[in-house]
Amino acid sequence: MPEITGVTFPVPKHLMPRFFKDNKTVFIKPATVFKELKPGMKLVFYQSHEDTGYAGEATIRRIVIDENPLAFFETFGDAVFLTREEAKAYVEN
Repeated sequence: MPEITGVTFPVPKHLMPRFFKDNKTVFIKPATVFKELKPGMKLVFYQSHEDTGYAGEATIRRIVIDENPLAFFETFGDAVFLTREEAKAYVEN
């Protein structure tokens, strides 16, 4: 298997401006490929659902694992790209 150098995650178009206009810097999602990711790697934003395509990139600075997505708001506050209500919906589903 080739060496992992980054990751791409789909982000719905209506959420994408939060990164580029609202300066949200914390991306949270259910853990999948986290074991291979390390600080310094690239995260590429793929705009999904409408006008799909690659929309930008970021450098991963820190990886935090927590089963409760609401806990990220205690650590990162308003830097999280989702609202508390959106993250809570993941917990409830």
